[in-house]
Amino acid sequence: MKNEKNNKGFSLVELIIVIAIMALLVAIITPSLIQYINKAKKAVDITTAESIGEVFTTELVMNEALYKYYNWHVKCAQTEGGGNRKSPNYYRMIAYSSRGTYDQKFYVNNVNNETASGVLNSDLNAIMQDVCQGIRSLQFQQNDICDYWFIATDHTGKIYVFVGAGSPSWYLERRNSSLLGDSYKVGQGKSAYMIWPDVAETYEHAKRPSDLKDW
Repeated sequence: MKNEKNNKGFSLVELIIVIAIMALLVAIITPSLIQYINKAKKAVDITTAESIGEVFTTELVMNEALYKYYNWHVKCAQTEGGGNRKSPNYYRMIAYSSRGTYDQKFYVNNVNNETASGVLNSDLNAIMQDVCQGIRSLQFQQNDICDYWFIATDHTGKIYVFVGAGSPSWYLERRNSSLLGDSYKVGQGKSAYMIWPDVAETYEHAKRPSDLKDW
């Protein structure tokens, strides 16, 4: 009988204390867990960017039409805007991604006069789908902040991969103010950050996509 009296289980107060402790632990652990998950997502995106850059660079050697289009962009980077655009402050956008799909689709930047590059946009877009088939969509992403891949070149012809937001634009233009870090302006004021072959410090240190805010 004595053992039965002592076998009462948890009291209401004890249960409340246990639940409070569990809630406190969740509150402490959750930010660290989210930060860890976002860090892993960024690592995946950086690896994907490397794949995009290497595959695209290799394809330039193999595909005459794509090379002709790319070479036209390089010449534009060398001649448009004078010497101001022959610097790390400007990159010419070659292609951009769609968003929201697992197998990421890429499109060439619109050429108003397709004869300028000597290749039809429809043909180039078909080439881009083959080149980037199976590429992952962004993992570290948020709509209208970080939801596009951008492939770009500079006046030397080197290939770069950026992530960011905004409608496609001819140039990725580095923002002038030192307060704006290493972001580049895209289209109507949206931001982009290089993640291949170099990773922008702002991107590297971002704990969540919203840290890559518009300016």
